[in-house]
Amino acid sequence: MSQSDDQGDDRNLARQYADRYGGSDLDFSLLSEEEDEDLPGPGAPSPPNPGDADRTVRGLFWVLVLVFNVAVAALAIGPMMIAFQGWWDLGLQVTLVGVLAMAYGLFRYYQFRESRDDDGEHNG
Repeated sequence: MSQSDDQGDDRNLARQYADRYGGSDLDFSLLSEEEDEDLPGPGAPSPPNPGDADRTVRGLFWVLVLVFNVAVAALAIGPMMIAFQGWWDLGLQVTLVGVLAMAYGLFRYYQFRESRDDDGEHNG
């Protein structure tokens, strides 16, 4: 089945739904076969080149991604270990790791923001 057949099926389903549930005042102009290129207005912006970013910024970004992933996982799993398994010691330790990881990540993030603001490189 081609893409145009899929679009035709979508339009037919939308009209059947409108007929069945009394939505006859619905506007089906959005389901036209016209391409988005015909619409007026600015085009989509192009994404920045990842190689243009500062090496230290990229490094800190990936470190913080890892730290916050550990924090979220530990803060989710620790209380579940306590609630569902009754493992108080291990659950509290895992939760504490999550709290410390979150605190460390937030500290590093705000420390980085402050250092960028002091350098005058604020983007908004």
